[in-house]
Amino acid sequence: MTVPFENINHTPSHNVKKGSTKRVLVAQADHPHHVMSAGQAILFVMLTLMIGALLNASSLYTRASTMDPSFARTTAMAVLRPFDLASRTIGLTSLRQHARTTMDLPRDDKVDTFTFTGTKSPFITPPSTTLPSLTPTSKLTVWIIGDSLSVTPAESMLASFSTSAFDIQGTQGQVATGLARPDVFNWFTHINEFVTQNRPKLVIATFGANDDQSLFGDGGAIGPFGSPAWRTEYLRRVSSTLDFLASQKVHTVWIEIPPVRDPVRNDRYRVINEITRTAVNTHPATATYVQTARSFTNPDGSYSDAITINGTPTLLRAPDGIHFTRAGGNVISELVLKKLRTLYSF
Repeated sequence: MTVPFENINHTPSHNVKKGSTKRVLVAQADHPHHVMSAGQAILFVMLTLMIGALLNASSLYTRASTMDPSFARTTAMAVLRPFDLASRTIGLTSLRQHARTTMDLPRDDKVDTFTFTGTKSPFITPPSTTLPSLTPTSKLTVWIIGDSLSVTPAESMLASFSTSAFDIQGTQGQVATGLARPDVFNWFTHINEFVTQNRPKLVIATFGANDDQSLFGDGGAIGPFGSPAWRTEYLRRVSSTLDFLASQKVHTVWIEIPPVRDPVRNDRYRVINEITRTAVNTHPATATYVQTARSFTNPDGSYSDAITINGTPTLLRAPDGIHFTRAGGNVISELVLKKLRTLYSF
């Protein structure tokens, strides 16, 4: 005889709590997962983007302000300005920068335009006819600084400067920096801090290779490269640096940018060299200019990667036609030493 299915007595397993599986299934059926509608998803994405825009508004607005004058710059600043104001008003900018400071990251919500202001060179007495003598007990403390063009020459100076006459306190070559963009790396602040703390007597500087670009101040764009406003501002930056160093009783040796392979870039560097040479010439007692053009060109003045030195063709420039080989760095070092012998006895 067949037993009806519904009368079969199923004995539950001793390992499963009676009714537990049923309660879970019922609970899941009573409370299904909530799925956002398309409209809610779009609203969520828009709110996320809005919050992100507010958090980063000041940084984005600052970056837009440093663009070269153009329609894109004008449009970007117009769009980002309300977000920047809102972020600063409700305190998101301060909160974000506090977090960056905690993580030892630089500020990115303002264009750093600090330069030396109000610094006047001290009264300089007429130079003595006798050159100051450098000895093991009276060494000249030196700091070598600049952009990427300073790196290889600094290494050569470390190797060739007599340790009985010079005490090199350090070298610092910062790639892709200069006097044009203190928001990228503020050399003015850094020079101020290092000199006041370490008191070098001589600073050997190489700047300008990255400065052929627009300048910006507290009021925004000053002018495109080479314009009258640009020339005036760049001269002020070089001169104020020399003024500050002179006020700290530091003599400055400023190295000229040598000719480079690219003729367009070369013409731009001529403008920078002209301005720096003018600034140095107005500080005859506290600054010295090192000319490099003749040592890095052929007799007819044309550019060449390799120059004949003592009858031997010598490669002086790196493949990019701008930076130096070791031999090129040695040439710069010798030019600086030659100039120092007109200032000191060693």
